Amino acid sequence: RRWSAPPRSGLFFSVLLRPEVPPARLGWLPLLAGVALATALSRAAGVDTALKWPNDLLLTIDGEERKAAGILAEATPDGAVVLGIGLNV
Repeated sequence: RRWSAPPRSGLFFSVLLRPEVPPARLGWLPLLAGVALATALSRAAGVDTALKWPNDLLLTIDGEERKAAGILAEATPDGAVVLGIGLNV
């Protein structure tokens, strides 16, 4: 699917990973990335975060949960994984 965002609206990046784990365990990668992102945001910005299965990071603002980020992972035939993160700012 195609996706676009206005300039300066967020931090959007992809990382190529080559995890040394069996392919059957790669399904955990988006969740682990979400936990890492939620922890980093909580510590750096002092905000309440939550994860919504399967790939959303939520922030609590004025008592209301709002989507702040999305995380996607795609495996390649050679065992690598492209991990994409889009963080609204």
